[in-house]
Parts: sequence; structure tokens; C-alpha cells
Amino acid sequence: MTKVLLIVLGGGIGSLLRYLTYQLTSGFYHGNFPLGTLLINAIGTLAIGIIWGMYEQDGLSENTKGFVFMGVLGGFTTFSTFALETHSLFGGGEFKLVMLNILLNNFLAISMVFLGYIFSKSLLSISK
Repeated sequence: MTKVLLIVLGGGIGSLLRYLTYQLTSGFYHGNFPLGTLLINAIGTLAIGIIWGMYEQDGLSENTKGFVFMGVLGGFTTFSTFALETHSLFGGGEFKLVMLNILLNNFLAISMVFLGYIFSKSLLSISK
């Protein structure tokens, strides 16, 4: 039961952080491309890579994993919004932006996990 409550708490924190990040992005970018969602997904996947790399050997408790990965970062990153924005771009005839959105979100997210993981491993090797 504790793990479930931690996931719920983390999800609320992640969702609030997503909202605040999106609001910040929409304050300076007003174009058709869903930049806020792309940035949120890039930041979230970078964080996943860094945290996983830092704690891969030492491990995290199941409660901490639930809170951080499923809760905070699951609530922060947003595949459903990405899908809806892609659908909206398609419906608006923005076919180039549709392809750009799909390619950037997938390529950037996967790249950020790898980058975060490599970064955290580098930091850990320097600190030893």
C-alpha cells in the first residue's frame, strides 16, 4: 500500500512540474510546433537516464523506484499529450510538423536516456 501511495504522490508532483514547465515554455514560444511537450519529454528522459545510471549498481528500493520512475517522471513526461498534439497537427494539415514531432520526440527521448546514463556513469567514475 505504501508503494501505491508514493506513486500517487509522485504522479501529482510530476504532473504539477509538467504543467509549470509547459506554462514557462508557452510564455516564450507561440508557434504551431508542440515545443513544450518535446522539452518536457527530453528533460524527463534525461532525468530517467541519469537517475538509473547513478543507482543501477547500488539499487533503489521498490518504493523509491515507484515514487521516482512511475510517479514523478511518469507524471512529468507525457506520451498521451504527444499523441494528441500529433493528431491535431495532422488534422490541421501540418504534415511536415507531424513527421518532425514524431521523429524528434522519439529520437530525442531515447538519446536523452543514453546521454543521462553515460553522464551519471562518468560522474560516478570521477567521484571514486
